[in-house]
Amino acid sequence: TESTSDIKPTADPLDATDPEPVADIDSTLPADYPREYPSSPAKSKIFAAWRAYAIAFHERYKQWPTYNAAVAGVMGKAVVRLQDATPAAATHYVKHEKAPSIVDKFHPVTVFLKHCEAYAAKVVHAEQSKKRADKAAEALREAERASASAPQANENTKPIPSPASAGNA
Repeated sequence: TESTSDIKPTADPLDATDPEPVADIDSTLPADYPREYPSSPAKSKIFAAWRAYAIAFHERYKQWPTYNAAVAGVMGKAVVRLQDATPAAATHYVKHEKAPSIVDKFHPVTVFLKHCEAYAAKVVHAEQSKKRADKAAEALREAERASASAPQANENTKPIPSPASAGNA
């Protein structure tokens, strides 16, 4: 029987069976990106989603996530459901999901798949919130600039009495 230490990650089942020529590997990948991971958008339907998940995972946990045929299959199902929204949703899941039940298990891809539409919606909501906050901040800056350029009353200037108040003196 095989021990878990003997199990080696497999290639993306959606990838072609031929080994990838070095020229096909995405040059934007980190230098320590594992060679067994999908490394070419031309050869893997899950490349962008897996890269986003793996890099966010690596940033959070300072290690690369386990990659094998089962994990690739789960990520492939998320890609089918979310299409181009999958990379942003996967990144959001790893970077922002703080539920102890998920963090304790190191953000499993199975949980991501189960709730992937919700994570995609959270990305859209976060982008809308950022746009609203940016717009409010810009309006505040414009108001401050307008206020700064408006004529200011001089403290040493005495108010000029109105004709009505001059007759009461």
